[in-house]
Amino acid sequence: MKRLTALLVVLSCILTGFNVFAAGTYDSVITSGYVESEKVGNIFSKTDENIKFTQSYKNESSAKANIQSVYRVLDEDGELVKEYPSQNVEIPAGGTMSLEFVVENPDKYGLYTLEIENVLSINGESYSKTYEEGFSVCITLDENNVDPNFGFA
Repeated sequence: MKRLTALLVVLSCILTGFNVFAAGTYDSVITSGYVESEKVGNIFSKTDENIKFTQSYKNESSAKANIQSVYRVLDEDGELVKEYPSQNVEIPAGGTMSLEFVVENPDKYGLYTLEIENVLSINGESYSKTYEEGFSVCITLDENNVDPNFGFA
């Protein structure tokens, strides 16, 4: 009798589209792509006005999902440079979405970390995950500031 009841519950979930989260984690619901930029190695120059990153998301569930993303820039010591307003997106069941994170140039040479904190809400449950992506801001070389004694490998 218990097996029949369990079988009927599973069958009911399948037929009604009710999503059962086996692992109960962010990764069991959302597949996220890499945080990417158009610059090779995420190396930006001090003259770049804005620094843009994108990340894609795929909703693996059979219910719509909401993601609230808060992103911030940290310097090489882990100190907060700037926090940006949150973005809220809705991803339909089985759908995909790409978010763009635009960061003001820190206007200072150095190494930085883009930290993206996502809170996923689906079927009354909440999950969170934080992504980190490094980037750098460096000097732009031109004929006025090139040192002929400095070599490149």
